[in-house]
Amino acid sequence: MSEMRSYYGRPVLKEPVWKQEIPWYLFTGGLGGASAVLSAVARVATSGSRGAASTSAPPRTRSAPCF
Repeated sequence: MSEMRSYYGRPVLKEPVWKQEIPWYLFTGGLGGASAVLSAVARVATSGSRGAASTSAPPRTRSAPCF
C-alpha cells in the first residue's frame, strides 16, 4: 500500500512543530489544574466536620511594625 498523499502531491498532514517540552508543559499544567479542583472538593467535603470557630476567624499572628 502506498503512502496517502493529497491531490497536489503534498502530505495530508504536516510535520509537528512542537518541541519536546510542549507535551510535558501541557501534562504538568493538567496535573496542577486537577490538583486544584481536588483540593477545592476536599475543602468543601470536610468543611462541615470542623468547628465553626476555626473557620470564621483568620489565625491571629503578631508582626513587627515596619519603619
